[in-house]
Amino acid sequence: MAQVDQLVERSADLKGELLRFAQGKRFANALSEALEERFGATVITEEQELIGFFDHFLLQRRFSDGRTMVERFVRARGDLPRAERNMMLGWVNVVEGLFEVECLDGEALVAVNLIDELTYRIHSNMGVSTFEPMPPGSFLIVRLVPVLDEWLISGSVATFTAESAGHLLQIAADRAIQHPEAVFRNPRLLERGWELQRHDRAAFLEFFGTDLVVLTGAECEAQMKEFRQGQTGDSAASAWDDLDLADEESVAMIYDEDEGLGFFTDFRRFQQVFENPDLVSEPGYAEIVQIYLSDNTVSLAPFRRCAERWPDGADEIFARVLGKPDFSWARDGEALLRSAKPEHAERPPRPRFVPVGPRLAEHLRSRRAEPQPIAAT
Repeated sequence: MAQVDQLVERSADLKGELLRFAQGKRFANALSEALEERFGATVITEEQELIGFFDHFLLQRRFSDGRTMVERFVRARGDLPRAERNMMLGWVNVVEGLFEVECLDGEALVAVNLIDELTYRIHSNMGVSTFEPMPPGSFLIVRLVPVLDEWLISGSVATFTAESAGHLLQIAADRAIQHPEAVFRNPRLLERGWELQRHDRAAFLEFFGTDLVVLTGAECEAQMKEFRQGQTGDSAASAWDDLDLADEESVAMIYDEDEGLGFFTDFRRFQQVFENPDLVSEPGYAEIVQIYLSDNTVSLAPFRRCAERWPDGADEIFARVLGKPDFSWARDGEALLRSAKPEHAERPPRPRFVPVGPRLAEHLRSRRAEPQPIAAT
């Protein structure tokens, strides 16, 4: 028996042991808290949803020390063979996808993930009979975990016939836009996203003459509409119709190489305080710096751009706003951003463009629901 098959067979017992470990007294409070967060004071739900909850709780919910339940279990079980330890530690890398079945190949089901366009060989620790209701052309919504270079079903499976393709493609398209990290599991799509962003940024620079433009909100909306029409035509320009910036006194458009295109309201006042740090003592100026620091929708680009142009101003601003007289942007700036905006500072750069296959792109365009331009691969 191949090692993959051995690990798949062993996974059923290990998953049961992991569940019993998680239901012990040591984790009773954590489990109760997670259940209440998901379902409220009383758990009333369908079996599939409860299975999905426990699967997430075991493999992905992190404790205050950053570790998951499965990582705690492996640490507590020093007697596990290396292959089993490695397999279970890999289970934190869950793939949630919508798959179209291609064929049954021996003990494995071969299916393509509509979101990342990769092909997966899928196993079940319940035996090959699990795949009987999954003929070629059918669809699955399922969670998978790695077993060496192949995959194992984790939790429940929702199965759909080929007649449901239209509805399922809409679900896959939504997930691709809401969770672009799922798309970028595919290195080819990640590189394509960067390629599209580089092309779009070059066009932006040609149109505006710079990658940092400060306008009124109404001017921003009008010029972005003109720019998008020149790039992709009227049908794609509608992606920018919902900017809703017309009433803003000032908006900066910053097209950063890594972060992509961002829109930042009340930017003129933010910039002015870097140019003239004495404004910090004037009403509203210290507040705009604090707002930019605390607002999770504001990325790192405005701080880096202004501090690069006015480094002395950055030192004085943050010394006064933070109450740290010896603050130095050159020494302390990146640490400040990591502390104030960890979700931006710690996340690996990824393109704002989400390249999807032609089937998903068709659904996105027809519904006019793109939050950014979408390109077919």
